[in-house]
Amino acid sequence: MIPPALAERLLTARTTVFRCDRRTFAKQQRLPPTVVPTARLLLIERGIAQYHLDGHQLEIGPGDVLLVPAMARRWWQASGASFTMTWNEFLVGDRTPLDLPGARLHLEPAEFAEVLSACRRIAVAHERGGQSGRLLQEAELRALLARVLLSERTTVFSASETTAHSDGAVRAALAWLERHYGDVSPERGLARRVGLSDGHFRTRFRASVGTNARSFVLDLRLHAARRLLAAGSMGIKQVAATVGYRDPLLFSRLYRRRWGVPPSRDGG
Repeated sequence: MIPPALAERLLTARTTVFRCDRRTFAKQQRLPPTVVPTARLLLIERGIAQYHLDGHQLEIGPGDVLLVPAMARRWWQASGASFTMTWNEFLVGDRTPLDLPGARLHLEPAEFAEVLSACRRIAVAHERGGQSGRLLQEAELRALLARVLLSERTTVFSASETTAHSDGAVRAALAWLERHYGDVSPERGLARRVGLSDGHFRTRFRASVGTNARSFVLDLRLHAARRLLAAGSMGIKQVAATVGYRDPLLFSRLYRRRWGVPPSRDGG
């Protein structure tokens, strides 16, 4: 169970939903190691998979809900037959995301039906868009988080378990990028900062994160921008500057390309 003070802090903060999806993966299909800037709430509907969360290995199956922290390194592989899961990608917090713990909860059959229905409502609200859709998404996801964070049956993965096998240099680079993504070209000089040659750093970063540092910075910036716009306290130009873009037109093009809507649709 999550400490009550931490649970209260997480459940009273703003929740921004970035994506909702449901997919069936083929037998033995594998997601390679990746690090992403959003948290995930996964619901396993059918099948079994081996899920690796920063070195912590789990076997997940029908009725399991898995809370995956942002910036965690994870990969998984379907076991046996096909594997179906529903998931939501989100962040908690306004200007600075709050750290969620890794956690797992196995649902009873009645609970499973309730959570599956809630995930479907989130997906419908996400498709609807607009302020009403956003508020519905936030409310439904916050209720799901409360179910996981407050249950006495929830297993929490400690920081020592979830970081024990990570690449230390890459983890240091990720932590630095999280703090400095709004700087001009924060990826420059990153290899020297963590004590590696440029070539060695590029190889290790891609192997751990699944992309290069420049693309990862772009992802950090655009997720931060959407979160800031949803909070409603900044205009578009201010958000663009905050996340590292001096040119609002460039920011708007990148934002539309990533999210499918102009920044004016999400706030500002």
